[in-house]
Amino acid sequence: MTMLELMLICSSLLSGGVVIEDGSIDGMDLTPYTEHYIPEDADLAVEDIISRARNFKPFPELSPNFGLGVEEIWLKVTLKAPANSSKYILDFPYAPLDYVTVYLERNQMIQRVVQSGDRVPFSERSIPYRTTNVEISLDTSPTNVWIQIKTESSLQAQILLFDRNAYGQHMASENAGLFFYYGLFLVMLILNLLIYLSLRDRIYLPYILFLFSFVVFQSSVNGTLFQWVLPGFPRIVNGLLLFSLYTALGAGLYFCQLFTDLKNIAPRLNAFSDLAWKLAAVGAFISLSIPYRFGLAITVALGCIVPTIAMISGILSLRSGRREARFYLIAWLAFILGTIIFALKTTGLLPSIFLTNYGMQI
Repeated sequence: MTMLELMLICSSLLSGGVVIEDGSIDGMDLTPYTEHYIPEDADLAVEDIISRARNFKPFPELSPNFGLGVEEIWLKVTLKAPANSSKYILDFPYAPLDYVTVYLERNQMIQRVVQSGDRVPFSERSIPYRTTNVEISLDTSPTNVWIQIKTESSLQAQILLFDRNAYGQHMASENAGLFFYYGLFLVMLILNLLIYLSLRDRIYLPYILFLFSFVVFQSSVNGTLFQWVLPGFPRIVNGLLLFSLYTALGAGLYFCQLFTDLKNIAPRLNAFSDLAWKLAAVGAFISLSIPYRFGLAITVALGCIVPTIAMISGILSLRSGRREARFYLIAWLAFILGTIIFALKTTGLLPSIFLTNYGMQI
């Protein structure tokens, strides 16, 4: 913990909010200072929410991850700047949040700043970036920030606070890492496509489909697909998230079957594996017509089943004498663990931290 963060915590305890001491703030996590309220009635006005301020409570165990169990939540945090008309950025790191609406309450006046999220056209964002962000003006008077989040995806309500300069540096560093990551996948796609065209071995087809689908899924979750490819089509981006996840799970599992020769070494497990990847294929085709949350719940279940089958098939293949299964297990182990961690994080069983957010990419 830095000295600035320690000062902010002390100030918040004394003032009932976060006091920004010098105007410079770089990605401060507002979780310890934020209170939440889950309304029983839907579509309440902000005035009704403010009248229920006593019902707001700190996050349980300081974890803002509510998984798939909550569709709407209200947040409250009090901020105070060292000078008038200071501009700051509220950043919501979990990109797939559907609707994020921010209100400022200051001097008994309520101002609706903006509604954003991945169901709102990208042009509505304060700053054109992959995650939902809202620019707010603060002054020396305490400002209550009221935030409504409504989503069909996993509800993860972490908020980071930046000044404008720090947010620009934050975007540049994250973009560099993401472009390097996607560049590696592009190289892998091209390489495996060239190998397939040369050898005509059908085992490469499901692997190529897996790589492509996984990149589309990751870019949907990270918000880069919305920012760079389809900024004017939020509904398509949301649909592609589920479609690509189903496709990646199905193609990945089918590749595992072929590579490990599961049909010959474990016929019963192969039959179950057949059922799992075919379920994923059906899910991909109906993903645009079923309720989003229901479809996501199925992918979470598949996200635990598929890695388990993949690991067992690799172990059985190794025991049957296939030496190449060693490389298969090494290559898939980290990805499989990351997939399970991500699935558990999506359901709210694990907190939203760096490892659970980026375990699949690592």
